[in-house]
Amino acid sequence: MAHVRAFTLGVLLLAAAATCNAAKTACPSRTGYQVFADMHYGTTSALSTFSSMAAAESSCQSASSCVSFSSLGETVSGTVTLTASIGVCVYIKGICPVKSGYTAYNHTTMLLVRSDETISGSHAAGAEVACTANRNCPGFSVSASGSSGGTFFATQGKIKSLSFQYGQCTYLKNNLEGYTCAPKYGYTNMYHTSAEGAEGAYGSVSGDMPGGAANAEMACKVNPKCTAWSTDGKVQIGGVRKLNTEQYGTCTYLKDPCPPMAGFTAYPDFTDATTAYSFQDKTLCVADTYTRCFNDATCQGFDMLRKFWTSKPNPTSRQFGMCTYVRASGY
Repeated sequence: MAHVRAFTLGVLLLAAAATCNAAKTACPSRTGYQVFADMHYGTTSALSTFSSMAAAESSCQSASSCVSFSSLGETVSGTVTLTASIGVCVYIKGICPVKSGYTAYNHTTMLLVRSDETISGSHAAGAEVACTANRNCPGFSVSASGSSGGTFFATQGKIKSLSFQYGQCTYLKNNLEGYTCAPKYGYTNMYHTSAEGAEGAYGSVSGDMPGGAANAEMACKVNPKCTAWSTDGKVQIGGVRKLNTEQYGTCTYLKDPCPPMAGFTAYPDFTDATTAYSFQDKTLCVADTYTRCFNDATCQGFDMLRKFWTSKPNPTSRQFGMCTYVRASGY
C-alpha cells in the first residue's frame, strides 16, 4: 500500500534564492494556500490594495475570482508572477489534489539534472501512471488544468531544483528523498551535495545515524549543535569543513544559522548599531523573547541579546553569531 501524504501548504524554500547567510522570512502558513516567502508580485493587471493583510485575506477568501493575497494587503484575481522582495509573504490558493505516494507542491515546477531524462506526457493521468510504475522516477509535474501543456515526468532523473510556476503542480515521490531533495523548513537545501565535518576541530564531528534520512533529520532537529544532515543518514555536529557537489542521490540540508520565527525576517551575522533599542531583558529565553515581541504590536524587532526595538531595526552592521529579527510586513 502506497503511503499517503497530504500536500504541503507551508513554506516552500526555493533553491534558486537560497544562500547560507541570506536574510530569510518565516511566513506563517495559511490553510488552503501555498506561501512564498520573500517574494512580491511582478507584473499584474488585476491587483487590489486593502488597508491591512487581514482585510486582503478576508476578501480573497470570500471571492472565488481571487487567487492570491500578500502580507502587504494586496489581492490578485489574475495570473500571478513573482519577484524577490525581502520581508514580504505571498499566499496563493492551492490547486493541487492529494495523490497517493506523493507530496504535492502548488504553483511549482522542477528542473532535472539531465534534461534528456525528462519525458513529455500526453495528459496528466498518463504522467502519474508512468511515474508510479517506474521505481526510479522521482516525480512528475502537470498543469493544474490537466491539459497536455507542461506535463512531464522523469524516468530515472534526479531533480536539480524547484522553482515557482503559476498553475503548475509538482509531485515528489515520498520514498526517493535522495533524488527529489524536497524543501525542508528551517534549512538551506543543497541539492546533490554531501558534507564533510571538521572531524574533531572546534568540537566538530560527523557520523551515520541508524535508520537513514528520517532519523538523521530528527536527530538534527532536536540537537541545537547540529549544523547539517543528509539523506544518506549523516549528521554534522559543529562546523562543516567542505561541501562536495555533484553527489547525485544525496541531499544535504544546512540548518539556517538563525532559527525561523514566524512573522519575522531573520538577519544572520548582522546587528543594528545605529537605531537605539527601546529596552533589553536578558532574563528571557529565546522562545519568550519571540512571543513577547510578536504579541506586542509596537515591537518591530529583537535580537539574541534580548534587545527590543519599537522602531524598525536596520541590521546592516556585521556581528558574527548574531541573529537580528525584523517584523515582516503585515504581521
